[in-house]
Amino acid sequence: MAEEEEEEEEESESGDEDLDDHQFQDSSEDEDAVLSGFRFCAEEAVRFLTEQEHFSPLDPVVVQLKRHLEEQQIRLVSRQQQQQQLDNIENQEEEEDDQSSPLTTRRTKADGDRPTLSS
Repeated sequence: MAEEEEEEEEESESGDEDLDDHQFQDSSEDEDAVLSGFRFCAEEAVRFLTEQEHFSPLDPVVVQLKRHLEEQQIRLVSRQQQQQQLDNIENQEEEEDDQSSPLTTRRTKADGDRPTLSS
């Protein structure tokens, strides 16, 4: 049992980079699922009005509902794109921070104006 725990720890340590990719993929899949679900519900609402309630597809209620749902879908996609852009910026900043040197410069009284490296 202890061996299994050690193997799991090793896998989780070695898979940190893969985890970030997996989280990104999950996020993208979640967004796709939300959009797909929205589209399905929109189609179902229009289908219900036309097939069950016998509204004409040209009825103002159906036309206005379609227009409203299309506008909401555009807003949803726009929000998802904005969030994706923000996530990309954050990821780039994190990568830049990770790539920067761990050494920093500092000045001490004894050194005067001469910078020294410290870790």
